[in-house]
Amino acid sequence: RLSSYNFQTKEDKQFLLWHEAIAIYCVNNSTKVALTLLNNALKLTVTNIDFLSEREIDILHTMAILHAENKEYKKSITILKRCLNNFNKLDFPRDKEIKLKIIYNLAKNLSYTYQYEEAIKYIDKGIQLAINLNTFYLLGELYYGKGSNLLKLKQYNEEDVANNMQKSLFIFELTKNEKKLQIIKEEYFENKNNHS
Repeated sequence: RLSSYNFQTKEDKQFLLWHEAIAIYCVNNSTKVALTLLNNALKLTVTNIDFLSEREIDILHTMAILHAENKEYKKSITILKRCLNNFNKLDFPRDKEIKLKIIYNLAKNLSYTYQYEEAIKYIDKGIQLAINLNTFYLLGELYYGKGSNLLKLKQYNEEDVANNMQKSLFIFELTKNEKKLQIIKEEYFENKNNHS
């Protein structure tokens, strides 16, 4: 088994390290070990930090998520912006939903750091991208995110909030996402009187 390991490409080793990091985080909740593994995975192939491959962007995105889980939102935001810049330089990305995930997580972290207007700006980009890609993937979450970020602004339009929450509810019903339906019903529709 060990001898066959030597024949693996750098990309194979990278893939294994990346998934080992995710497993270690999920099982042991060890952010530090996971981030070290992800860093090592990146070092295997990165030659220019300003021109990353799709997989390298995905690994960097995983790092950003771990930083956010560790409540290091500013660090996560910086990494996610780098991911987005790099993704936009790719000529023919295979998986365009990676960009959607990056935008969604970026908006979430901006919201955690009270940058609601900025979060909404990215959410709008995410909604447009999902529509262009003809996908429901993260679309319900994005509409919900927009509604809840609008609610946090000092001056918000109740109709605008309701409109986004309605769309989110509709998508979660359509995709039979019971868990998200429950959350949105409890957090928004049942508390609606508290908002007005």
